[in-house]
Amino acid sequence: MISSSWLRILAAPDHVPFPLDWGWKRWWRGLCVASGAVIVVSSAPALAQDASPSSAQRVTIGYVEVAGDTRYEPITGYGRLVLKSRERPFAGAQVGLDEAQALTRVLKTDFALERITVASPAE
Repeated sequence: MISSSWLRILAAPDHVPFPLDWGWKRWWRGLCVASGAVIVVSSAPALAQDASPSSAQRVTIGYVEVAGDTRYEPITGYGRLVLKSRERPFAGAQVGLDEAQALTRVLKTDFALERITVASPAE
């Protein structure tokens, strides 16, 4: 269904409503000025920050593993045939730490990973 504003345009093609009746150059110049103003206003807070390095925070991520945990023993089949070996997820924690290093400069925070091994879950 055609709206009533489009019907008026189709009925009187010699008069196109605002902003299409501007010249293309004038319209393009207005768009560039408006875009530039938005960029300047949005970048002002970033430029106003002081460039002096401040003391960086440190976030330590603790990885706790239980020694002798049966969840990470290999799955065996008939005759002690190893069907699947299960590894501890410490490598995944290291990957997460490596990906977080990209945020170090932006957040002004250092990330570290500490591995803690305990003898039993009660500790």
